[in-house]
Amino acid sequence: MKRIVVYMSVSLIHHGHVRLIKRASEYGEVIIGLTTDDVIELKKGYPQSCDTSIVKKCLKQWLLSKR
Repeated sequence: MKRIVVYMSVSLIHHGHVRLIKRASEYGEVIIGLTTDDVIELKKGYPQSCDTSIVKKCLKQWLLSKR
């Protein structure tokens, strides 16, 4: 099975992220990479509205509920 890498900068998980993950899963096993808070602040110029560790926990919980 192919591995599909999806790299995201996520403050709040929305329908676009969900669609991206679902679409990627049609092609193989999805591996999700999250941008760190430091990189987001550096690139966007303002701090993340939600800590990346919280986003990671939410994504993990959502993915486990889909199994």
